Amino acid sequence: MAEGQVGEAELVIYRKDRSYFWVQLLLIPMIDSKGQLTHWISMFRDITARKNYEQEREVLIAELTRNNADLKQFTFITSHNLRAPLANLTGIANLINLDAVPEGRNKILIQKFIESTAQMNTIINDLLEVLVIKNNPEENKEEVNLQEALEKVVLSVENSLMATHAELVTDFSQVPTVYFNAGYLHSILLNLLTNAVKYRSPNRPLRIEVKTVQEGNRQVLYFSDNGLGIDLNRYGERIFGLYQRFHHHKDSKGMGLYIAHSQAKAMGGNLSVTSEVDKGATFILEF
Repeated sequence: MAEGQVGEAELVIYRKDRSYFWVQLLLIPMIDSKGQLTHWISMFRDITARKNYEQEREVLIAELTRNNADLKQFTFITSHNLRAPLANLTGIANLINLDAVPEGRNKILIQKFIESTAQMNTIINDLLEVLVIKNNPEENKEEVNLQEALEKVVLSVENSLMATHAELVTDFSQVPTVYFNAGYLHSILLNLLTNAVKYRSPNRPLRIEVKTVQEGNRQVLYFSDNGLGIDLNRYGERIFGLYQRFHHHKDSKGMGLYIAHSQAKAMGGNLSVTSEVDKGATFILEF
């Protein structure tokens, strides 16, 4: 203010009944034709609503942060504490020789016990994998060659691709490399590739196209197939949800897209999808 600059302050003003309100005070210098400061103009503006909103937002953020931390801790403890008894159950299940059990109700119950134990073990492993992703953002980023990364994924599912006579077309000319977690990228591509094979259309040969595009400052990978597609009008809000299934398939767990989406988010990117039923789907991975 001593230099003739605009002054600004936020003040609390108390009424006679001890209630209060917030105001923004502006002090504006008035300069004459000779460049001399002649006087000041003061302006008051009631900002009580804004200050109340800011305070409520801070309280809400603090509460959400605390709840999120508590939820992570609860999930970790629950998952960790279940590991030991589950390992015992798995060990018992592995010792059971079903062929030696006579046909009947007991054999059916034992079979259900073995299946339930395996399913519980899968769920616990899935939860722990999600926790690792959520608790390790920006972990181990490195320069990754996309062609080489996809080739490793293709090699791991080569038999499935050959059995379905799938056609795979790639174009990484615009963005040959990205700065990403190599393990996460492998997992994302593997999920997308296995889903394309799993949910292919019975009416036409499977065709998969993978390409990268430089869109302004964004590096984007498009993964497209001509499979069954997904009804986004019906499932759009749940597409990347935990344990969500959109097609009837015996090997579907509803975890793949959730994990892929979480991995993309953990790296500061995003995974989205466009799709039409019986025409295919395009997954969009932003780095």
